[in-house]
Amino acid sequence: MFFFLHRSEFVRLVGQCLYALVDPITVSVAPSSQPIVAMHRANLNILGRFQFPEHFSDVLRVLVLGAMERQLPPGCWADLIDCLHGQVRLSSLS
Repeated sequence: MFFFLHRSEFVRLVGQCLYALVDPITVSVAPSSQPIVAMHRANLNILGRFQFPEHFSDVLRVLVLGAMERQLPPGCWADLIDCLHGQVRLSSLS
């Protein structure tokens, strides 16, 4: 049986998985969880680039909420800038 999630719900679930791996007191990630965090960060980056800018607002919402709750891993804002940089570079070629 298959069921489909709305795009924003899928992005929210990826964000929740990412938040669960961060210690909100130290805002750090355990070394054993680093590969999983890297995978979720890459997924958010891909989702932000896909059908830009529609998906980008969902990814931005996840990052802002994570930052407000002190559950956003270091480097996520750099990923967001990288996502934007790639879109600017691609759109300037057309």
